[in-house]
Amino acid sequence: MARTTDGTSSHYILRTTAISGLAGGATATMSVWLYRASSGTTSHCGTAEGTTNGLGFEHWSDNNIYSFARNGAAGFDTTDSTIVSSGWHHYVLVYDGTQSALDRLDVYYDGVKQTMNHTGDDHGATMGSMESMGWGHDTSTGSARYTAGSYAETAWYDDVLTPAEIASLASGVTPVLIRPRALVHYWPLVDTTQDVVGGEEPTLTGTTVLAHPRVINPTAQILQFPPPAAPAGGNEPLFYHHQRMLSRCS
Repeated sequence: MARTTDGTSSHYILRTTAISGLAGGATATMSVWLYRASSGTTSHCGTAEGTTNGLGFEHWSDNNIYSFARNGAAGFDTTDSTIVSSGWHHYVLVYDGTQSALDRLDVYYDGVKQTMNHTGDDHGATMGSMESMGWGHDTSTGSARYTAGSYAETAWYDDVLTPAEIASLASGVTPVLIRPRALVHYWPLVDTTQDVVGGEEPTLTGTTVLAHPRVINPTAQILQFPPPAAPAGGNEPLFYHHQRMLSRCS
């Protein structure tokens, strides 16, 4: 079951200490399934430490997606056109500090890369301290803000995923099957807030549950082999002898 925040101070998820494996790095990918009850709802996911630090996105009440990669600066990107939607959708934020200043941040919505417009300072060449990872809790405007939405399958990678890998995530493939060596944190948010990869668990405050989005998980493979063929004109194998004797007894 996914976790739901209602936009008030009594329903949110927050981890206030630094997320290991990402702080100060130059590359990262965040993947999350987000449910908006209706268009015009504001939902936030990512890190945010005031107006000049953090890496995350918001699907705002104006139906634009705002994204930011801040390390001592306050710039942000906005989708070129509004995305009016409700229900479950897949969001990916890709950060690559090795690119030029305005090309360091990409947003994918349901597997499709979005055209973004930039406002304010350049995106940082490295990530900040990566603290205050929040679902429904945001301080990117300088003070605590609470947003509504349901969240599931939140994953952080310490590398830049390819468009093909992002498309697989958007199709419902579990993050553990996509670039597993780069997967540093994974919160399925199924009944618990446990980070099943990095072991970093946030604090859960008063959230409710919602039916989880469809996710393709690995299953054990069952191998079936036909019985060996009996040799022509020779003694029958012991397997066939036992089978024949059992059929006589039945």
